[in-house]
Amino acid sequence: FTAHRESSHDRGGGNLDMRPIAPGDSLTIADIEGPGTITHLWCTFMYPGRQGLRNLVLRAWFDGADTPCVEAPLGDFFGLGHNLVYTYSSEALAVGSNMGLNNYWKMPFARHARLTVSNEGRTHCPAFYFYVDYQRHAKPQPDMLCFHAIYRQAMPCRQGEPYVLMEARGPGHFVGCNLSIEQLAGDWWGEGDDRFFVDGETTPSIVGTGSEDYFGGAWCYKEEFSFPCIGTPLRGRFHADGKFVRSRPDLSDKDADEWRWPSAWQKGDLWNVYRHHSQDPVPFRKSLRVEIEHGYRNNEREDAYSSVAYSDLQISTPRLTQTQTLAATVRVTNTGNRPVRETVQAYVRDVNTSATWADRELKFFTTVELAAGQDAVVDISIDAS
Repeated sequence: FTAHRESSHDRGGGNLDMRPIAPGDSLTIADIEGPGTITHLWCTFMYPGRQGLRNLVLRAWFDGADTPCVEAPLGDFFGLGHNLVYTYSSEALAVGSNMGLNNYWKMPFARHARLTVSNEGRTHCPAFYFYVDYQRHAKPQPDMLCFHAIYRQAMPCRQGEPYVLMEARGPGHFVGCNLSIEQLAGDWWGEGDDRFFVDGETTPSIVGTGSEDYFGGAWCYKEEFSFPCIGTPLRGRFHADGKFVRSRPDLSDKDADEWRWPSAWQKGDLWNVYRHHSQDPVPFRKSLRVEIEHGYRNNEREDAYSSVAYSDLQISTPRLTQTQTLAATVRVTNTGNRPVRETVQAYVRDVNTSATWADRELKFFTTVELAAGQDAVVDISIDAS
């Protein structure tokens, strides 16, 4: 192989090595002909306020995929939850000082790879810096699987139902996830079991003993830690004066008291945990569903969960002819305590677009009225033409 790089370097030889991203715009950070493998992705940016890690969205398409193989807020993809910046190191992901975001998940492709970063907020991003390091091969890698990563959230989790980390069709390998939790109540959020349903199983073949166990810790955790495949790089809370404090390993006994019983777990506490399966991937031939309980009594807790799951899949996206109609459904739930009128929207994105085409075009919308706690299934229909 030969080594190559796409980057934001100043083509004029100066030090203006950044690219701006206006609200609603997308920046292409790599457009590479294959066969090849992306081996390292680094980036950092300037963005007013705390919202940049969620408003900037990373997407990647491999080998002509109709929909993104990777689609996640930038921070969540790199394991930074809650729009917060913290340093940590794992085998696949690392964040260096000061907000240097590094990805080492390998992303092979046979024909083509395209990566973009979109600014989906209302604030201008004046400076985005990036490296995309990759290898170019003489021929595609044998038994190649395309890298996928998907963002999910439940705010809050639904009582009585587990949180779904990933649901996919195969064949493929599940290689890990990171999960961010905001406690919406006191007491311990863990104890929920992880469960893997492989190839259509109705009874999971892989079952765990508790959330903290799956993410590599034990006994409700204590201080933050990060290791190659397991970690809790964030355990923190905001004080009433706005100061953000964390349960660091180097705290003195006095400073560590607030992280011990009875004040160990409070409403508003913020966590991030990760489990990478690079050494023990979970293979599947037809399908995989990975879920985790929230709380130890039948998913009774209603904390806010957001996660990114990582997997390698073969592309098998159904295609439509110009005369067919796309039909879909979406469940809308009013999780509040007041009636709402919600607008459901469906957008279409053109993968091979012209410079004048909008990044996303609204193709369907409808409104639905929901009482407190009520949900409804909304039918979506879009003509392919």
